[in-house]
Amino acid sequence: MPHKVLVGIPTLNNPDLLKSCLDSIYSTHDMYKGRDIRVIALDDGSTSENLEKNKIICAAKSIDLLMHKNRYGVARSWNNLSIHVDSDIVILLNDDVEVTHNWIDVIIYTLDNNPEIGVVGLNAYEGENSANKYAVPTYVESKIMLGGNLHPILSARGFAFGFRKTDYDSVGGFDNRYFYFFEEIDFNLLFIEKLKKRNCILSHPIIRHIHGATCFKDINYHSNVFSESKVKFEEKWNVKWEELRNLFNKDKIPVLEKPLNEWNSNFNIWEDRRKK
Repeated sequence: MPHKVLVGIPTLNNPDLLKSCLDSIYSTHDMYKGRDIRVIALDDGSTSENLEKNKIICAAKSIDLLMHKNRYGVARSWNNLSIHVDSDIVILLNDDVEVTHNWIDVIIYTLDNNPEIGVVGLNAYEGENSANKYAVPTYVESKIMLGGNLHPILSARGFAFGFRKTDYDSVGGFDNRYFYFFEEIDFNLLFIEKLKKRNCILSHPIIRHIHGATCFKDINYHSNVFSESKVKFEEKWNVKWEELRNLFNKDKIPVLEKPLNEWNSNFNIWEDRRKK
């Protein structure tokens, strides 16, 4: 039996970006391999004009559009998407990404062949110029299957990542107290803390991410939200964000040349800190 895969996309006042994201999904090879893939978008309180545009865009692709009457934030949107349909694997995307061929395949392959992996993130070209190879983060550089690379990390980046639905249920989903920022880091840490699993980023295939398409519209507002979320995160985990982030600095992780189960992973780094 093929996996039941949910692809969930929260969106807010970005109908043009949502259309580009959906167009890229339905033009990839993954959608034609007999996989049981369900794509769903969720409008998190867009203006009435943009909501109507989103309805038209989703109807054209024959996908469901869930709607929040008010803006509830990223964590609750991700939760509502993750539990909306029966699925084995959940993949969450920002509306400001454009995927490429076989992007679903590599996530499924990684989860199927690495039971110790919890959250699988994708790498991306950042910004408008998706052809700029120098925009790719340089901290993802170790060999693994499918010709791609795997690097153990603190957290997959929030614009594109996947996980097993059973693992989601085990950790209790996303913490709805985060309106925006830190919700994916908190979620990834739950996989390390509760399930003793590791998280990773695949360097290939590389998708496109227009970084900050929503939050850069109002820098001051989102700076305040970031500060509030940071306080919640630090109080919950009893750790300063800068201290935790420094533990996973790329310069502190050695070149990874051994098989996956022997790697100095984020799990080991986190466990060492917790013992102090």
